[in-house]
Amino acid sequence: MSGFKNSVKYILALLFCVFFRILPRPPNIEPVMSASMPFAKEFGGYAGFAFAAFSMITLDFVSGRVGYWTIYTALAYGVVGYMAGAWLSRKKEAKGMDYAKFAFFATIFYDAVTAAAFGMQFGQSLQVTLIGQIPFTLYHLLGNLTLAYFVSPLIRKWIVTNPKLELDVSLR
Repeated sequence: MSGFKNSVKYILALLFCVFFRILPRPPNIEPVMSASMPFAKEFGGYAGFAFAAFSMITLDFVSGRVGYWTIYTALAYGVVGYMAGAWLSRKKEAKGMDYAKFAFFATIFYDAVTAAAFGMQFGQSLQVTLIGQIPFTLYHLLGNLTLAYFVSPLIRKWIVTNPKLELDVSLR
């Protein structure tokens, strides 16, 4: 039953991701990475993987855009969430700059993997895929670095490490 202890935290962060994604915003500025990093830091790589992958799947279902990309974006973000656990666990206390540094490398990895998969799915040449990826990745870096620096520490403080959001699931 202890697995349910932090379920409110996951639900709140997931709702944050869904509602943020619904808001009008420039393309590729979305909070999945900034929300999954604090979970990975606190609960480990598997928690980061689960949160990131489930977030992508949920976002595609809510927005009505489910397709093959749902699978590879969820897996790619899941790997990013898992890697965040390894990267951030080395730090006693992760600060905004720690999250931003990880977000830089993780965004490059995520965009390379998903660009290749997307290009293959739609039969694009490597050249067209790479040229089209440049503005996409620049927006993604802008969003992920900004949100990682400012929002990830707040999510960790207000949600992930907040004991008031833990469920008491003891069976007596």
